[in-house]
Amino acid sequence: MSESDASGLAAASYIRQWFDSAEVTSVGEGAECVTDQIAFLQDAAAGGAALEFGAGRGWLALQLAAAGIPTHALDLSPTCTAHIDSVAAAARLTNIRAVTADMRTYRSVDRYALVYCSFNTLFHLLTLEEQQDCFTSAAANLGEQGRFVVDCSRAGRPNREVTFFAATEAALTVQATGYDDRTGITTAYFATLEDSAPVRLRQIRLRYSSAAELDDMAQQAGLSLAARYADYRRRPWSPTADRHISVYGN
Repeated sequence: MSESDASGLAAASYIRQWFDSAEVTSVGEGAECVTDQIAFLQDAAAGGAALEFGAGRGWLALQLAAAGIPTHALDLSPTCTAHIDSVAAAARLTNIRAVTADMRTYRSVDRYALVYCSFNTLFHLLTLEEQQDCFTSAAANLGEQGRFVVDCSRAGRPNREVTFFAATEAALTVQATGYDDRTGITTAYFATLEDSAPVRLRQIRLRYSSAAELDDMAQQAGLSLAARYADYRRRPWSPTADRHISVYGN
């Protein structure tokens, strides 16, 4: 695997280590942020086991396991998967297991009622081919009547702009967004300024795909669209919505 491939694949782990609810140190932490999502995924799993692609430090997978769903949390980063196992052990959760693997190629001996990618995880794969591989991997790991849930922003050329991202008494974070017309990759740069500290600069790269492109990937993987919503409360989706929750079945 090239250095650039590893960088792109690790992005889903990286973003969860930095942003708000990524730093999960107990099972209950972050639960209020994902209540609707957990309820939705519980319904989709229909009592079966779940597999999360790009689980990061487990802020979502741990909540799902705590809600009673047997869960495997897959991530490319050994640091992230070790953290999930540590939190699960501390909480005495026996129905979750972390797996260090590549979501593009992962094949389990188990079959899952639910495979899911949380918000924009799929788009950290920076080519259509890699995203197609993810769909193919999901389909290969689904059991009969299984569901693949993908949570995505609406595709579209982003504005090249600088905006305030977050502010506290101690720090200010600004975001600058750029777009590569040749590759279709969006790069977001985050600069954090703190008193008497060096500026911290981070970046995230995403390759957005349209809902229609995702449907084509699903079809090539042997899946078909079962439902699409604007959010986890199942509000109706329209092409102008900022986000979509797409459910695919085999």
